[in-house]
Amino acid sequence: MATPYAGFGNVIAFQSFVGELLTCRLSGTGRGEIPTFHAGSTSGTPMKTYMPEPFTDPGSLNVEIHFDPADTPPWGVTEATACVVTWSDGSVWTTEGILESIDIDGPIENKMVLSGVIKLSGNIVIT
Repeated sequence: MATPYAGFGNVIAFQSFVGELLTCRLSGTGRGEIPTFHAGSTSGTPMKTYMPEPFTDPGSLNVEIHFDPADTPPWGVTEATACVVTWSDGSVWTTEGILESIDIDGPIENKMVLSGVIKLSGNIVIT
């Protein structure tokens, strides 16, 4: 059974930008299928058959981060760059990604927050 951990103290480093994670959601991972049925298929009842595509989409990280306006978010990067998430239990996810979008919210008398989507490129290595 997995041990539950509080999210306090999770950190993301993306290019030269480092921030405390408020939320982090991995979404959009998946693998497509390739149809393998044909007119000569003899599987009894006519059913479609499939095999997995050879490539898997690693998905995106949807993050909310405490934002310091003195820090420059890594926009304008033209290639996938290092993305490291350090979790409160000491686990580290290392991958590469591209910053797809950001929104910055600076409410009066509250914390400034950067919400962003990082499109992952390649495997996530967990240490």
